[in-house]
Amino acid sequence: MNETPQLSELANEITRLEASLKTKKREYTRLKNSVAPIAILPNELLASIFEAGCNTTDPWVTPSSPFHAVRSKLLNARGSLQGPPFEILVSQVTRHWRNVAHQTPNLWTRVTLNTRTQHYLGVGADYIARSGALPLDLRIDLTFVRGLSRPLPIKSICHLICPEAVRWGQLRMRSDWYTGLQYIFDKMPSHAPMLRYVDLCYDNPTVSPPDDPPLPKRILTGGVSPLTRMVLKGVTLRCHFPPLAALQSLECHFMTLNSAHHMVHDMFAHLTRLTRLVLNDIDFDWAGAVDGFELPALTALYLRNIPDYDEVLAVISAPALHTLYLNTVDSNEMLRFPEALALPESGAPKFPRLRALFIKPVMYEDFSVAPDSWRALALITPAVTHFGLLHESVDEFLLALARTHAEPAGLEAFVQSGEFSHSDSASSAAPAALPIAWPELHTVSFPEASWTSLLDDILSARAAAHCPIRRVQASREIMAWLGPAADVWRGVVDIVECDPRTSAECRELGELYPVQWHDEGGEGESSFDDGDGDDISDFTDLSSGE
Repeated sequence: MNETPQLSELANEITRLEASLKTKKREYTRLKNSVAPIAILPNELLASIFEAGCNTTDPWVTPSSPFHAVRSKLLNARGSLQGPPFEILVSQVTRHWRNVAHQTPNLWTRVTLNTRTQHYLGVGADYIARSGALPLDLRIDLTFVRGLSRPLPIKSICHLICPEAVRWGQLRMRSDWYTGLQYIFDKMPSHAPMLRYVDLCYDNPTVSPPDDPPLPKRILTGGVSPLTRMVLKGVTLRCHFPPLAALQSLECHFMTLNSAHHMVHDMFAHLTRLTRLVLNDIDFDWAGAVDGFELPALTALYLRNIPDYDEVLAVISAPALHTLYLNTVDSNEMLRFPEALALPESGAPKFPRLRALFIKPVMYEDFSVAPDSWRALALITPAVTHFGLLHESVDEFLLALARTHAEPAGLEAFVQSGEFSHSDSASSAAPAALPIAWPELHTVSFPEASWTSLLDDILSARAAAHCPIRRVQASREIMAWLGPAADVWRGVVDIVECDPRTSAECRELGELYPVQWHDEGGEGESSFDDGDGDDISDFTDLSSGE
């Protein structure tokens, strides 16, 4: 139907009024927001509130089991794909908030380039521009997404971040694509004067890194003097690092180092300030490849899935060691620990300042260590004040604690009655006088123990020997076994439930499960197509929306 001039005029008038109404509504909303109580806050205070909000969320890290996953649920941790980050959210509330947020550089220093999200290159460029001259926290996730029709724009990522190397404060990279990760290594600048934290992760269970890569790459050869913490997972030391004299914490996960002996030696030779060392699933000939490592400042050593724990302990010299954590230990290795923890020349304790010792036996295998073997371990680590056994069976260990100068008759009769049996029958006969195991021990932890009826008797035996246990951290089952006996010790011994399945808020769990082992099945992990292409694309995403 043909419109008459009158109808066309009315339609144009409606369009004009709708546009005017939209403008008036926008103006009304702006004025209303300007008189709201929160609008009177000074920009400086508002910016401080925004900064505090950013500091409470970290979408990159998803804690792992057993303790970390439970804590993640309690804190309602957000995965990297569950909505916009805090700084984007506050920018969408009002125009005033957006202006304040965009003029607050601290909000934009955490630059995440996640290839599973849209427009990450444009958003990353916006973050870098808004962050001013502040140090950058770079998080790069190179993951092949199933069904992706074009290669990842790896060159564009390098073009975006490499010119900002002078501002790198933290660098985290994870990938299931080794070629892409290697490409970034090749293009990495030689100097990053502000870099203090590096986390490099290659994680692909179906495609291992090449056994015989090209010539070793040299990373950051211009020096990384401020670097204090480094985490390496699946990224073997086929890359040369400069001397890491300032490094205080080093984690190495899933490495095959037998083809890089000299690199390992060069790296460890300069770690004079290292206080924390984590070695997890490392395949390396410790005894045959190196003479020894001098780590004078090392206070905490965490080992897991090491083929020969005694060889690692033998080559590490750490006179200041305070905490030793041994994960996935079998019965045979326990027999070799006393020798590995003694100085070869004198037989004196190798770690005289060792105060905290934690042992987690290997799962799904029988773990049986006679009381005499536990005592041998105790005698070579006499200064231990806190011992944790992360296993369901703890009775043989408790019997070792019961051996004192004055053996309580009740406990001796209990053992000799045959109600409790262990592999070393000769050790059931208590000697007349034995040095007490761990005379300074005041805390014991059994967070995974399934049962024991000895704990009450051991507490009595230690008290009678004037070496009392002051604190017991026990699983839910042990608390149930104690029953009314826990009330008897009230005021004398602090007995608390400390169970990773039920006590996620127990602060002590962080000490008993101190390391985020990277293969313990953190929640929220996805399965990705590993891809079979090695092509490097220079595709640049032209979008820059938020």
